[in-house]
Amino acid sequence: GSGDAEEGPIEIRRGDHAIRWIAADPERRGCRFAVSMAPSSEDPVPVIRATVGGGIDRGTVQPHTFDALDVRGTVFATVASDCDWALVLERIPHREPDASATPTP
Repeated sequence: GSGDAEEGPIEIRRGDHAIRWIAADPERRGCRFAVSMAPSSEDPVPVIRATVGGGIDRGTVQPHTFDALDVRGTVFATVASDCDWALVLERIPHREPDASATPTP
């Protein structure tokens, strides 16, 4: 996308989502990229804030960040940006601990 956007509803469960993002300024002067998320009846929580220079910036918001910010359930995402950008919200499969990796007493 480019410019501002709103998306949702999106279901976020505990510890199973990540955001991957990339942003670039087509004019190579610098731009801003910000993402906030909020349950429908609550205030938005800033999740990403970036100032993009003349190149391309990218990042990942890890699953533990959603837990730390208490962003869960049905949420809406708001992008405020004057960059060209792409954002992917991905579900991370839950992995069971590998029993063979646990030392035996």
